[in-house]
Amino acid sequence: MIEDLKNKVVLITGSSTGIGAAVAKAFGANGAKVAVHYNSSKPDAEKVAGDIEDSGGQAITLQGDVTNSDVCAELVEETVARLGRIDILVNNAGGLIKRIPIAEISEDLFERVMAVPPAPCCMPEPRDSSVPSRADSPRNWSRTRSASTRYRLV
Repeated sequence: MIEDLKNKVVLITGSSTGIGAAVAKAFGANGAKVAVHYNSSKPDAEKVAGDIEDSGGQAITLQGDVTNSDVCAELVEETVARLGRIDILVNNAGGLIKRIPIAEISEDLFERVMAVPPAPCCMPEPRDSSVPSRADSPRNWSRTRSASTRYRLV
Protein backbone atom coordinates (compact mmCIF):
# COMPACT_ATOMS: atom_id res chain seq x y z
CA MET A 1 0.00 0.00 0.00
CA ILE A 2 1.16 3.50 -0.78
CA GLU A 3 0.54 5.21 2.56
CA ASP A 4 0.54 8.71 1.03
CA LEU A 5 -2.69 7.82 -0.82
CA LYS A 6 -4.57 6.52 2.22
CA ASN A 7 -7.68 8.66 2.83
CA LYS A 8 -6.91 10.99 -0.08
CA VAL A 9 -10.00 11.99 -2.07
CA VAL A 10 -9.66 11.41 -5.79
CA LEU A 11 -12.00 12.51 -8.58
CA ILE A 12 -11.29 10.59 -11.79
CA THR A 13 -13.21 11.59 -14.89
CA GLY A 14 -13.99 8.78 -17.30
CA SER A 15 -13.29 6.09 -14.73
CA SER A 16 -16.04 3.58 -15.49
CA THR A 17 -14.06 1.68 -18.14
CA GLY A 18 -10.57 1.20 -19.53
CA ILE A 19 -7.56 3.05 -18.17
CA GLY A 20 -9.72 5.25 -15.94
CA ALA A 21 -11.27 2.20 -14.27
CA ALA A 22 -7.82 0.68 -13.67
CA VAL A 23 -6.57 3.96 -12.17
CA ALA A 24 -9.65 4.23 -9.94
CA LYS A 25 -9.21 0.65 -8.68
CA ALA A 26 -5.51 1.28 -7.99
CA PHE A 27 -6.26 4.39 -5.94
CA GLY A 28 -8.97 2.49 -4.07
CA ALA A 29 -6.66 -0.44 -3.36
CA ASN A 30 -4.28 2.07 -1.77
CA GLY A 31 -6.92 3.37 0.61
CA ALA A 32 -8.10 6.43 -1.32
CA LYS A 33 -11.70 7.62 -1.42
CA VAL A 34 -12.59 7.60 -5.10
CA ALA A 35 -15.24 9.50 -7.05
CA VAL A 36 -15.88 7.25 -10.06
CA HIS A 37 -17.20 9.39 -12.91
CA TYR A 38 -19.12 8.13 -15.93
CA ASN A 39 -21.16 9.68 -18.69
CA SER A 40 -23.22 6.76 -20.00
CA SER A 41 -21.67 3.61 -18.48
CA LYS A 42 -23.54 3.44 -15.17
CA PRO A 43 -23.34 -0.38 -14.71
CA ASP A 44 -19.59 -0.26 -15.38
CA ALA A 45 -19.13 2.62 -12.92
CA GLU A 46 -21.08 0.75 -10.24
CA LYS A 47 -18.90 -2.32 -10.81
CA VAL A 48 -15.71 -0.23 -10.46
CA ALA A 49 -17.07 1.33 -7.25
CA GLY A 50 -17.95 -2.15 -5.96
CA ASP A 51 -14.46 -3.43 -6.77
CA ILE A 52 -12.95 -0.48 -4.90
CA GLU A 53 -15.11 -1.15 -1.85
CA ASP A 54 -14.31 -4.88 -2.02
CA SER A 55 -10.61 -3.99 -1.86
CA GLY A 56 -11.17 -1.90 1.28
CA GLY A 57 -11.52 1.52 -0.32
CA GLN A 58 -14.45 3.91 -0.41
CA ALA A 59 -16.16 4.95 -3.65
CA ILE A 60 -19.03 6.99 -5.00
CA THR A 61 -20.32 7.23 -8.56
CA LEU A 62 -21.04 10.48 -10.40
CA GLN A 63 -22.72 10.91 -13.79
CA GLY A 64 -22.18 13.81 -16.17
CA ASP A 65 -21.00 15.04 -19.55
CA VAL A 66 -17.68 16.75 -18.82
CA THR A 67 -17.71 18.68 -22.08
CA ASN A 68 -20.20 20.95 -20.24
CA SER A 69 -18.45 23.25 -17.74
CA ASP A 70 -21.57 23.50 -15.56
CA VAL A 71 -21.54 19.72 -15.21
CA CYS A 72 -17.86 19.85 -14.25
CA ALA A 73 -18.69 22.30 -11.47
CA GLU A 74 -21.47 19.99 -10.30
CA LEU A 75 -19.11 17.00 -10.23
CA VAL A 76 -16.64 18.94 -8.10
CA GLU A 77 -19.38 20.18 -5.78
CA GLU A 78 -20.90 16.72 -5.36
CA THR A 79 -17.52 15.13 -4.69
CA VAL A 80 -16.77 17.72 -2.00
CA ALA A 81 -20.28 17.37 -0.53
CA ARG A 82 -20.06 13.58 -0.32
CA LEU A 83 -16.35 13.02 0.39
CA GLY A 84 -15.37 16.27 2.09
CA ARG A 85 -12.75 17.64 -0.30
CA ILE A 86 -10.70 16.80 -3.40
CA ASP A 87 -7.00 16.06 -3.04
CA ILE A 88 -6.30 14.61 -6.48
CA LEU A 89 -7.97 15.14 -9.86
CA VAL A 90 -7.33 12.80 -12.78
CA ASN A 91 -8.69 14.20 -16.06
CA ASN A 92 -9.17 10.96 -17.95
CA ALA A 93 -12.49 11.41 -19.78
CA GLY A 94 -12.30 11.26 -23.52
CA GLY A 95 -14.46 10.79 -26.54
CA LEU A 96 -14.28 7.29 -27.94
CA ILE A 97 -16.26 7.52 -31.11
CA LYS A 98 -15.88 3.88 -32.09
CA ARG A 99 -13.50 0.98 -31.63
CA ILE A 100 -11.80 -0.16 -34.82
CA PRO A 101 -8.42 -1.69 -35.61
CA ILE A 102 -5.70 0.97 -35.74
CA ALA A 103 -4.92 0.15 -39.37
CA GLU A 104 -8.48 1.19 -40.28
CA ILE A 105 -8.47 4.58 -38.54
CA SER A 106 -8.96 7.38 -41.02
CA GLU A 107 -7.46 10.82 -40.55
CA ASP A 108 -10.98 12.23 -40.08
CA LEU A 109 -11.81 9.77 -37.29
CA PHE A 110 -8.48 10.41 -35.60
CA GLU A 111 -9.04 14.18 -35.67
CA ARG A 112 -12.55 13.80 -34.17
CA VAL A 113 -11.21 11.66 -31.32
CA MET A 114 -8.36 14.09 -30.63
CA ALA A 115 -10.72 17.10 -30.68
CA VAL A 116 -11.97 16.24 -27.16
CA PRO A 117 -10.65 18.85 -24.72
CA PRO A 118 -7.60 17.48 -22.89
CA ALA A 119 -8.71 18.73 -19.46
CA PRO A 120 -12.49 18.89 -19.37
CA CYS A 121 -12.86 19.11 -15.59
CA CYS A 122 -10.07 21.42 -14.46
CA MET A 123 -11.35 22.11 -10.96
CA PRO A 124 -13.87 24.86 -11.65
CA GLU A 125 -14.62 27.18 -8.77
CA PRO A 126 -17.62 25.85 -6.83
CA ARG A 127 -20.82 27.82 -7.37
CA ASP A 128 -22.18 26.93 -3.94
CA SER A 129 -20.80 29.20 -1.22
CA SER A 130 -20.86 26.28 1.23
CA VAL A 131 -18.12 24.59 -0.81
CA PRO A 132 -14.72 26.08 0.07
CA SER A 133 -13.07 27.96 -2.77
CA ARG A 134 -9.54 27.05 -3.81
CA ALA A 135 -8.50 30.56 -2.76
CA ASP A 136 -9.81 29.91 0.77
CA SER A 137 -8.44 26.39 1.03
CA PRO A 138 -5.35 25.42 2.99
CA ARG A 139 -4.74 22.70 0.41
CA ASN A 140 -2.07 23.20 -2.21
CA TRP A 141 -4.31 23.39 -5.27
CA SER A 142 -1.29 24.13 -7.46
CA ARG A 143 -0.66 20.39 -7.50
CA THR A 144 -3.63 19.88 -9.82
CA ARG A 145 -2.15 19.06 -13.20
CA SER A 146 -3.44 17.91 -16.54
CA ALA A 147 -1.32 16.41 -19.25
CA SER A 148 -2.17 15.81 -22.86
CA THR A 149 -0.28 14.57 -25.86
CA ARG A 150 -1.46 15.18 -29.40
CA TYR A 151 -0.35 13.02 -32.27
CA ARG A 152 -0.85 13.44 -35.99
CA LEU A 153 -1.27 10.63 -38.48
CA VAL A 154 1.55 10.55 -41.02
